[in-house]
Amino acid sequence: MISVRLSLSELLDHDPCEEGVALFAAIAGDADEICIEEWTPLHAVWIRVVYPNFAQWLEQDDFIPIAGLSGADLRGADLRGAELYNADLRGADLRNADLRDAYLRDACLIGADLRGASTDA
Repeated sequence: MISVRLSLSELLDHDPCEEGVALFAAIAGDADEICIEEWTPLHAVWIRVVYPNFAQWLEQDDFIPIAGLSGADLRGADLRGAELYNADLRGADLRNADLRDAYLRDACLIGADLRGASTDA
């Protein structure tokens, strides 16, 4: 199990973007720390879809783990514009997922089921 803890002071020490500070405030409210006891593939997908630039920054500064979505059930998921750079999607079920404008550079898609997935190509 992976847990994620992030304090406001840690965040500010790394010169975050305004979007990131606003997201921290929206999630933390009056607290000085965010704690996610069990970081799941759903967390990784959500932050990459909704806040792609901030997600990449959080991963690069080791605040959150790189999305490990190996074997994830993402059937029919709306992943339009998702930043899935370097994501581990081996064996993931992406049937009928919307991947238009998704950034999949260096993502591992070995054995992923992409039948019916919508793409730009």
